[in-house]
Parts: sequence; C-alpha cells; structure tokens
Amino acid sequence: MNFSITVKQALQEILKYGHLNQAQKPVLYQALVNNVTAVNEYLSVIDFCLQVDGVRGLAFLMVYQNPESIDDVASTPDDWAHPLVRRQRLTLQQSLILAILRQRFMELEQQYGIGYADTFMPLDELNKQFFIYHESSGSESQDEDRVTALVRQLAEHGLVNLVKDQLLISPLIVHLLNPENLSELLKQYQSVGESVMTEGDDESGV
Repeated sequence: MNFSITVKQALQEILKYGHLNQAQKPVLYQALVNNVTAVNEYLSVIDFCLQVDGVRGLAFLMVYQNPESIDDVASTPDDWAHPLVRRQRLTLQQSLILAILRQRFMELEQQYGIGYADTFMPLDELNKQFFIYHESSGSESQDEDRVTALVRQLAEHGLVNLVKDQLLISPLIVHLLNPENLSELLKQYQSVGESVMTEGDDESGV
C-alpha cells in the first residue's frame, strides 16, 4: 500500500502513542483524517482500527472487532488481548482521579461547547475533590505529593498533562471512560467515606 511520507509519519505516531491530537500535530492529524479508509485497511492487518472525533480534534486507535464475533468476545473478555496493547488495571485512586477529571471536562464542554480546547483544572482543586472521597493522611504536603504522583502516572496514558499547577485534560478521557461505571465508583467512595465518619462518631460516643 503506497502512502505519502506524511501519512507514514502519522501512522508511526499513532502506533507509538495510540492517539493523535489535532491541536498538537495538525498536519499529521489531517493526513489520517483524509485517508481513514486506506489507513483502516492497513491497520486491519494487525487488528486495529482508527477512530476520529472530528469535533474534539482527536484520532485514536481501537482494537478492531468483527461484528459477527462481538457476542463471543463479550462472553469471554479476558481470553484474548491484542499483543500490542499493554493491559494494565488502574488503582482505585487513579480511577477516582479520572472520574473527577472527566466530570470537570464534561462541565467545561457543557459550558463552552464541545471541542473547547482549554480544558484545565487547577491542581489544588483536584486535591480538594479527591479528599472529599478519599481519607486524608493528615499532612497537607504529603496529600499534595500523593495526588501529584498519581497524576504523573496517568499522564503516561495520555489522559492528562501537568502544566505547572494546572492539569490539561485530554479529550481522550471521554472515549476511554464509561460514565455509568464512573458514577458508581464515586458512589462507592462516598459510601466508604460516610461509613468511616459513622464509625468515628460511634467511637467518640456521639
């Protein structure tokens, strides 16, 4: 299959990172958008397919599923994984941060419109939100370092970028996270927090 140099560079980029943002690399992004059919034909050989979110300016890879085999795959989700995809389970703390960041992202899009580029969240605001659901260590500096470390881990997945004291949230977060699961996760954390408070009241005799 004969691709132009630009398309080849775009393919190399998206195969390396799994996603490509229009704002960061507009030429490579447009090269993929202009050749979606040919690119997907090429990617199908390794069981990948290209997805494009044109409104948010995002191109990303997904594992291709044959519609005829979806039921079989769904019934045994852990039997097979694409060899190029590193499967890694997120911790509850990481998942909580992603839930908070996704909520912030959606609020900004509702306020300013889908595709809004400046999807930032102050780091100190994330700290406040995080410890609404998670028990504090009692040390403010340790808590801040803990959240910052978790954010840096998530940055490796391309979902967030720490810029000084601001978090730039990637639109990729919309496609990778299930809102129903995130809602249940927040409820679970809230329930745990309420239980801890109740136990504290019982012990103090209140």
